[in-house]
Amino acid sequence: MNMWQQLLTVFCILAALPLAVKVLWKLRLLPLALYFLSTRLFFPEWASAHETACIALFAGCVLFAVVLWAVKIIHRRREEREIQADLLAR
Repeated sequence: MNMWQQLLTVFCILAALPLAVKVLWKLRLLPLALYFLSTRLFFPEWASAHETACIALFAGCVLFAVVLWAVKIIHRRREEREIQADLLAR
């Protein structure tokens, strides 16, 4: 890879980063992505030395996403039932 290709690659990554962060947050997967980035890229030695803490962090990130998805689904179903009840009452 020459210098221009490297610069173009870095520019594309930096340009796509805000969109990726926004999509990950909308899907409630940003904490999980940050977990994987930190344990695999930035601190692999710490992660291998503290396996129990890493497993707890991973479980917390997954639980965060699952709970928020469940809350969103429950909220939407409740809203649909209220709209149905309102329409049937008319």
